[in-house]
Amino acid sequence: ALEEASGQTVLGFRAPNFSLDDRSPWAFDTLSEMGFAYDSSIVTDRPRTGHERYDCLPLAERRLFEFPLYRRRVGPRHGIRVIGGTYFRLLPLPVILHLMDEAVGKGFVPLVYLHAADADDRPSPVRWREMQGLPTLSKSRWVIHQRQWTWGTKAVAEKLQAVLERFPNLGPLRKALPQSVTA
Repeated sequence: ALEEASGQTVLGFRAPNFSLDDRSPWAFDTLSEMGFAYDSSIVTDRPRTGHERYDCLPLAERRLFEFPLYRRRVGPRHGIRVIGGTYFRLLPLPVILHLMDEAVGKGFVPLVYLHAADADDRPSPVRWREMQGLPTLSKSRWVIHQRQWTWGTKAVAEKLQAVLERFPNLGPLRKALPQSVTA
């Protein structure tokens, strides 16, 4: 559907909730076999000093490029993905810029990931009465999630402009791939 709508071959993949890691090496083989050229599902706090700007994972007869996101640890079990989604909406701009500077200093490409809903300042929430048949607790959770999704959406465009002033847009990730991959 994405290829049909855009008229372009989809080359990249990002797992839901950045769920690929060292425990799922089989997934990278599968992505390569399916024709993906790159993945951006890995989130790590390990510095990338000494690595290529864009890592290549050799898989079978192809190479799958990895564009990892930096995770800033905020405790033994928690971290902030740098940067997008909820963190981009909720964190103040100086914190966002500091985290991105830190990521670049550790060898990461300054990536921003956003969902359409992150910039939608006129959401269309599902109303309580439209959730007939759901238990009250499920309805309550849904209402809370919908409100959380709308916090900070009005500031996204302004924050993105400031980020682009500090970290100019280098284009889509496909432009960082070798021509032999994108041809």
